Amino acid sequence: MFALRALRSAVHLEGTTRKTPAVKEPTAGVSRESGRSRQAEPALDAQLPEKVQLTERPPARPAPELGISVPKWMLLGTGLVLTDVWAMAVWFSSHWEFPPSVRTAALFVHLIALVVGFGSVLVVDWVGLMWLAGRRAFADVIRIADDLQPPIWVGLTGLLFSGVFLNAQLFVRMTWFKLLLVLLIMLNGLYAWVLHRRLTALGERAVPRPLLMRTTLVVAVLQFAWWGATIIGFLSREARY
Repeated sequence: MFALRALRSAVHLEGTTRKTPAVKEPTAGVSRESGRSRQAEPALDAQLPEKVQLTERPPARPAPELGISVPKWMLLGTGLVLTDVWAMAVWFSSHWEFPPSVRTAALFVHLIALVVGFGSVLVVDWVGLMWLAGRRAFADVIRIADDLQPPIWVGLTGLLFSGVFLNAQLFVRMTWFKLLLVLLIMLNGLYAWVLHRRLTALGERAVPRPLLMRTTLVVAVLQFAWWGATIIGFLSREARY
């Protein structure tokens, strides 16, 4: 009995010793493969910077400035000059008395200047509205605004200097309101010129929303001032005659 038990234990030990290497062999293979993969990782790491350099994007260019900036002192100086010219025209119109023939000729020049200046403003604003509706290109708005800048300022200058010979009735409130609207047209037109330079510098790019809002506000103020001055001038002439 003791001999049989000893023989069974010996057979059991021999079986376990044979099975044990079979279990350990896969782990050895895995360790060899992991070692190979670990040895291959430095090679991949060495090649990684080259791939990153190939896929790296070029540095972004800085956004170009919106036109040549106008110094504030130049804007303020020009605004003061325009205000002084307006004040001199109002003073001469109220202190000098002209004969009826001169006033009639001045009224004719006044009406022609109104057609030239206000008509040019209406054309520019109409093309701008067509651009907002998608029926005109932005380049068309800039081109037409460039072409009509001289007629606008010529018409405004003609209105100002022909008004000197019309003997403005400064004791009437509506006359003062009209004169202030003319001053508003002059100063707002100066700021519109600055915005026009920035819009021209954009080229084919999209107009930024803040710039578009400021341009819309300037156009609305100009329309109000031109229409207001025209209507008041007509009513004042009808009341006089």
